Amino acid sequence: MGVVRFSRRLTGPEVVLRAGAAAVRVRPWPADETTAQVVPVPGAVLPSAQEIARWLGGLSRLGYAQVRTAALAAPDQRPYREAGFDALEELVLLSRPLDGRPARPARKLRRATRADWALLPEVDAAAFGDPWHLDRAAILDACRATPRHRLRVADDGRGPVSGPVGYVVHGRAGATGYIQRLAVRPEATGQGWGTALVVDGLRWMVATGCGEALVNTHHDNHRALALYRRLGFTPLPDGLTVLGSALGSRP
Repeated sequence: MGVVRFSRRLTGPEVVLRAGAAAVRVRPWPADETTAQVVPVPGAVLPSAQEIARWLGGLSRLGYAQVRTAALAAPDQRPYREAGFDALEELVLLSRPLDGRPARPARKLRRATRADWALLPEVDAAAFGDPWHLDRAAILDACRATPRHRLRVADDGRGPVSGPVGYVVHGRAGATGYIQRLAVRPEATGQGWGTALVVDGLRWMVATGCGEALVNTHHDNHRALALYRRLGFTPLPDGLTVLGSALGSRP
């Protein structure tokens, strides 16, 4: 096993932990700053269970009480489970073939401005609430989880809320497109914004050569599941899992 190297001192809000070609980014979970959230670094190899165990010692010394992963597919869960992690959340993974470009969405969308970025966490918190909302850093995580991404906002300029009423982050890796995050304020649901935000991304995926789109959501997010099914997504047999572990007192 290679020596674990920390890319910066263990005193900042975010660190990158490395061991050879393995690497993960760690930052406080938006819902609880005593929980460290582990996010895979795109292109890095999976760490071993031994490497994860050593990293947990460093996180414990940082003052974290527990750790949780991003949503992981079954093959990526193995070393974390071997290191003692348990399942915290089970997510539905849905797929849609991209065999034709959908018609333009009925609602007009736009790029996010700098002013919008200051409001996106509020939109996310209104859409998801505790403990699932994302802060600005976590939204950035969603953007950089794939080599290419596209962020669009919904804003009709006439509602009671100033600024975006919704946003979406789409990603692309190779020939696969991803809906990384979709959030619409409760007062704007049922007005076609969710459909427009998803369809806009599907059109972008087709135009850039993707053959499949993937999205995940919670089992009990019935509104989102209904939206994705209506737009041609079907659940896959294997979903995604968020894993977690208490840190306790580690050497």
